[in-house]
Amino acid sequence: MQKTAACVLLINSVGQILGTTRRNKPTLWGLPGGKIDPGETTLAAALRELEEETGVKLSFDRVVLIYEGPCEDWWTTTYLAYWKNTDPVPHVVESDIDVKWIDWQLLQQGPFGDYNTHLMRAYNSYLTCSRI
Repeated sequence: MQKTAACVLLINSVGQILGTTRRNKPTLWGLPGGKIDPGETTLAAALRELEEETGVKLSFDRVVLIYEGPCEDWWTTTYLAYWKNTDPVPHVVESDIDVKWIDWQLLQQGPFGDYNTHLMRAYNSYLTCSRI
């Protein structure tokens, strides 16, 4: 059985992404997200993980599915949301991670760089299609 995870690509008004460090690895940045609990939808898991890790609470109607694909030995689903505020920065909720607005480059250098590169392409395609 393939392991599944869900995350949120939260982008602020200046194009930065809300990033979280990996547990106890302060230089490795990724997206807020994690494992899907039994009986939970991917969307519910993504929003739960976002709130647990960053304190940001979004409703289901504020996000859209933007990308699904393999990430190492996981199948990951990513949802897109926009954040109108850049101040204050969402806060750290879990003591062993950091939260801040980051650039795409940090995501591509992190442990899920290949997945995040595909995600960046999907996001750019979404922007192009939503302008039509």
